[in-house]
Amino acid sequence: MKKMKRFELFLALGFFALMGLLLLLEAGSSLESGFSDFLMRLRGPRKVGSQSVVVQVDDISMEIMGKKWPWPRSLFALALSRMASENPALIAFDFAFSGATTQAEDGELKRALSGAAIPVVAGMGFYDRVSEEKTEGKEALFVHSGVDLPYFEEMLPGFLNIPVDEDGKIRRVRLFREHQGQMYLSFAARIYAELKKWDIPAMNKDESGERLLPVCLSRHEPMLINYAGPPGTFSTV
Repeated sequence: MKKMKRFELFLALGFFALMGLLLLLEAGSSLESGFSDFLMRLRGPRKVGSQSVVVQVDDISMEIMGKKWPWPRSLFALALSRMASENPALIAFDFAFSGATTQAEDGELKRALSGAAIPVVAGMGFYDRVSEEKTEGKEALFVHSGVDLPYFEEMLPGFLNIPVDEDGKIRRVRLFREHQGQMYLSFAARIYAELKKWDIPAMNKDESGERLLPVCLSRHEPMLINYAGPPGTFSTV
């Protein structure tokens, strides 16, 4: 009788634990994604050092600039010069500076980049563009794939294409992608590579059929992001 009561108690506890877990899984999340979120919340924010500082473009910044975007490149040039004066190990812009604007604006940013004696990482992206063309006298749709690299050669590119889960959350990232035989690192991986002094040109050698990478990077599957914590975990200004 006592054994039956214990069994029923454990069964009830297991049921309530499962229900609690299911309640923690947000609507729209798959079981795998929801369980990953649960483990992340269970772990809690990690302690981070003060070496990384996020300079945030927030609502106040947008109000000051009259909610106009993109901002003039001379403003980024000023920000770059001020940040470089603090002697950081690296500066990374989570923006894509693709294409030219005006000669004056581009010249300001190019001079600031030339004057910065540190690596400057900027965003790039992969794209698929659909065009309607004639072939054999008939209209057909063609998909053209390519890359949008930073306009300035002084900027070190890292791609910003990140897969989004069905519930609108970002949990995974590809650390590198290949396009026409060239390997491109993600934005985060490029920052890490520059800080760790990876030999990036050597990574593109493919003599043995394997990339010469200092860490194990999956060719096909995105990796789960080990978030340090919610927004604000790192020092933000």
